[in-house]
Amino acid sequence: MFSGTKKYRYIGALATVAWLAVVVGFSWAKRDDIASMAPNEVGDMLAGIIGPIGLLWLVLGFWLQGDELRNSVDALNLQSEELRNSVEQQKAMVEITRQQAEAEINALHEERKLRKMAVRPRLVLEPVPGGISATDVRLNFRIKNVGADCFNLKVCDLSSEENQVLAAHTLSKGDSQSFAISFEKHARKNFHILALCLDREENHVLTGFRVYSTLPEWYSFETIELSQHEVKSLGWPQIWL
Repeated sequence: MFSGTKKYRYIGALATVAWLAVVVGFSWAKRDDIASMAPNEVGDMLAGIIGPIGLLWLVLGFWLQGDELRNSVDALNLQSEELRNSVEQQKAMVEITRQQAEAEINALHEERKLRKMAVRPRLVLEPVPGGISATDVRLNFRIKNVGADCFNLKVCDLSSEENQVLAAHTLSKGDSQSFAISFEKHARKNFHILALCLDREENHVLTGFRVYSTLPEWYSFETIELSQHEVKSLGWPQIWL
């Protein structure tokens, strides 16, 4: 019905009025005795009247201060809880922002990857029947582009001193170029061929192949495309540096 402050004030006022009513009634009943009191006795009587009232208000003030402290503590706890909730909300917003940023970055990387794949040439090395004499082997190859257009194509036989065996300015998608490699019959068991070209954005594209004999003396041979790690381990031919 009453708030903390009003409650204590109401109790204090009611108790004070009741006490003063008792004092007034008692004083009226003893008016003759009071009239004959000496001044110091009157002072003692007034101190006895006012003392309980002062003590009452002192106690009420102590209780009121305690309630105000509890209210302050509750308010501080509420603010602390609101601050914790605000921090949690900020953390959640930061996490959402981070996830959105990561999603955008991943989407950008994927877009770049798709764009890179869209302009990237894809070279395939196909064996073509060649010729074998008593002392020499001639292997014929066809290098075909099954990806995007490639430019400034160079093909290198790493085992030969000449290195470069084919140079073509452009190899469009679906086009192919033929070349041959000759060597002594017993000089090789397998060797590597590197193909270097530029895509439409002038990025270097390096493809490697391993050529090996499937029958003695190169009567049959096959080619295997190397991984990028294997290609890099071969190094760049001196003619390209």
